[in-house]
Amino acid sequence: MCATRKQAHAALAELPGPVAVKLLDARIVHKSDVGGVFLGVRDATGLDQALDALEAAGHHRFLVESMAPPGVDLLAGASRDPVFGPVVLLGLGGVVAEALADVAVALAPLSAAEAAGLADQLAGRALLNGFRGGPAADGAALGTVLARLGGWLADHPDVEEVEINPLRITHHGLVALDAVIRGSTGPGGTR
Repeated sequence: MCATRKQAHAALAELPGPVAVKLLDARIVHKSDVGGVFLGVRDATGLDQALDALEAAGHHRFLVESMAPPGVDLLAGASRDPVFGPVVLLGLGGVVAEALADVAVALAPLSAAEAAGLADQLAGRALLNGFRGGPAADGAALGTVLARLGGWLADHPDVEEVEINPLRITHHGLVALDAVIRGSTGPGGTR
């Protein structure tokens, strides 16, 4: 997390590159929708171009992080359904999550084994199994992530939703690239 350009340049020097540069603002959930994400930044010139664009759009806090290895992006989350209570969901994620709407949902809390079974309900499940040489999901690890999200939401009644998007399947395992937690709206507003 960088509050200044100097900190962003120090992060670029420290981190294995290339890096991703993102705006840092909790009010903006889909950073890429507002031009707030720059990928593959390799040098100070590229970093300055990204920071110039973010500052021109009014953003002055940045996240500089090493790029994740390539893979398949998932959406993993838990939310409070008004009828059923806590539920977990798994779907194809990243920027295509809303376009494809390929999701599986289960009541929470649930065991890691039950949660792992959600992957079998996806229409795009072949993408999770090493499709065309891509990485295969570790079903046990995926089940553990989903079960923990559901359990955590069930244990925190002041939270409405927690989402990891994307949760990337790589040849080295699962990597969470972005996450959002939304609190309940009550007399004091959104938490």
